[in-house]
Amino acid sequence: MTESLHQAPRLKYYTLAGFFVIGVVTVLLGQVLPVLSKRLDLNDAQAGTFFLAQFLGSMLGTLISTRIARQRGFVATTLVGLVMMVVGVPGLNFSTFLLCWISIFVYGIGLGLTIPAINLLTIESTPPERQSSAINLINFSWGTGAICCQPFVELMSRNLIAVSVILDITLVTLAVCFFALHRTVSIRPVCTPSSMRTTRSSHIARNLATYCPNTYAH
Repeated sequence: MTESLHQAPRLKYYTLAGFFVIGVVTVLLGQVLPVLSKRLDLNDAQAGTFFLAQFLGSMLGTLISTRIARQRGFVATTLVGLVMMVVGVPGLNFSTFLLCWISIFVYGIGLGLTIPAINLLTIESTPPERQSSAINLINFSWGTGAICCQPFVELMSRNLIAVSVILDITLVTLAVCFFALHRTVSIRPVCTPSSMRTTRSSHIARNLATYCPNTYAH
C-alpha cells in the first residue's frame, strides 16, 4: 500500500459516490429498454442485443483494466472508465439502432474498467484489517445505486434526454474529482497478480448475475 493513498482522505467518498452512480448505470438499460424499443420499433430479438452490447463491452473493459492499471494506476483506470460512460450514456438518445448499440457497448467498456479498478483502489487505500468492511461498503453503495435506478427513471417520466443529462453531469463531476486526485497523488498498483485476477473474476460473475435477470426484465 502506498503512502500517498493515506494522504488522500477524499478518496473514500469518491469511490462510494462512483460506485453508487455505476450501480445506476449498470442496470439503466433494463429500465429504459421499453422506451428504446418503442422509439426504434424493435422486436424482442433486436432489443435483446442491447444487453449483449453492454455485456460484451463490460467484458472487454474488465479484460483490459488490468493492463491499464499496471501501467497507469487504478485512479487513471477509473478515470478512463468514467470518460467512456460520459461518451456512451447520451447515445441512448440516438434515433438509429446501430448508434444506440455502439453507445451501449462504449459505456459497457466504462463499467468494465471502473468496477474492478475501484475495488482494487479501495483495497490499496485501506489498512488490511479494514479491507473486508471497506469492500462491503462500496458494494453496498453499488447495490443502492442499482435499486435507485428504477425510481430515478420513473421520476424523470422515462425521458431519456433528462436521464442522460443528469447522469452525464454526475459522471463528469466524478471524472473531475478523480482527475484532480490523479494529479495530486501518485498511485501505482501493488496488488499481487492473483488478487487482480480474483477481482476481475468477481466482476465477471457480477456481470452474469446482473445481465441474466435483466434479459427478461423488459
